[in-house]
Amino acid sequence: MFASMWAERSKADTKGTALEKYATTEALGKMRLDLARMREAGTVVCGAPRQTGTAVTALDLTADIPTSTLSSCVDMTTYERYDTGRRR
Repeated sequence: MFASMWAERSKADTKGTALEKYATTEALGKMRLDLARMREAGTVVCGAPRQTGTAVTALDLTADIPTSTLSSCVDMTTYERYDTGRRR
């Protein structure tokens, strides 16, 4: 599921993705803000991050809403940034 979230996150826009299925409200808001800032700057990225070493680092099954925390190493060097020449 963690890999699915990153695959959705790698898309150029949050519309038409399944990010709501994988990301918390806070994380989704940050992703949308990042994309808005990139649009304003006339920047796009291509590629997808690589992730390794994903592990469950915390788990609480006794909470009213069970929670887990995942940790992973995300390699962002696979992203390429392009200037679209269009700034808002």
